[in-house]
Amino acid sequence: MSDLLAAWDIGPAELTELGATHNHAYRVDVEGGSRYLLRLHVARRKPHEIDLELDWLAMLAARGGASVPVPQRTRDANWTATVEAAVPDDDEVGLRRAVTGASGERVELRLASLLTWHDGEMLSSLPATADAGPFAEALAALHAAGADPAAVALASRRRRYDADYAALRLERLADGYPGIMADGSTAAALAGAVEELRATLAEAGPPIMVHGDYHPGNLIQGPDSASVIDFDRCGLGPAGLDVAAAIMYLAPRQRAQFHRAYTAAGGSTGVPDERFGAFIFLAYLDNVTHLASLPSERERMPANIAQLVAIARAVVGG
Repeated sequence: MSDLLAAWDIGPAELTELGATHNHAYRVDVEGGSRYLLRLHVARRKPHEIDLELDWLAMLAARGGASVPVPQRTRDANWTATVEAAVPDDDEVGLRRAVTGASGERVELRLASLLTWHDGEMLSSLPATADAGPFAEALAALHAAGADPAAVALASRRRRYDADYAALRLERLADGYPGIMADGSTAAALAGAVEELRATLAEAGPPIMVHGDYHPGNLIQGPDSASVIDFDRCGLGPAGLDVAAAIMYLAPRQRAQFHRAYTAAGGSTGVPDERFGAFIFLAYLDNVTHLASLPSERERMPANIAQLVAIARAVVGG
């Protein structure tokens, strides 16, 4: 296991596997007392995408304000290193990509990155009685940094959350679920929502660097402040995308609380409340199409698509 850390000069360390979700992750406890997070990125991610994500984290850390994990460069001054990861016998996809490693065993070549560790509690959801204020304030700080010209330039090299992106995601959803998506009224509602999104984005003003997947599960509540993690889906888009993604996970009382705290901290979606539904549509669409790529979610997709269509009809109907 220590071979995974060979590219970083951190000394002897103990690795504790945290489990496999989107990335394989390990807690790294260094003999001197330092602690890090080691991520083994999923194989389909492109190196330049990971580098841009880590560039953004480094920029945020240097700026201050939003609390984020700080990426650590390798001894070769890179953000990532290629490592050999063991492939479980039941990992069919991994076995297809496997090669013979230095040990003679079948391994998968993965890109790894090392970041500072943040102590705290990571919740899958925010309890209904919890204060949504820190959740909103952290997002406002991210958006303030994301509006900086250097951040926008970085974001422009990542995915773009715009109306064309929404239309492309719908096409991919139709490819996977043609029977559901072919209904005439469904197609009309979704197309209408995309056009409403296009008009809303024009009113919202210039896009910024957004998180792209802002929900309570990507927040670590520490003893003094909240830290934001998991920037895999960051890119160029409207602030309203992150706000919409966040409030979908909150109780009604917390949604109002979130909006107040976000605004008080200087955040703005750039549009009046009556146009905010277009951002809900974009956030839900992006999440549904992400879930559509996971075999474990296939049974739930008809219900997810039905909810997406209901949101689209509400957006079009005003």
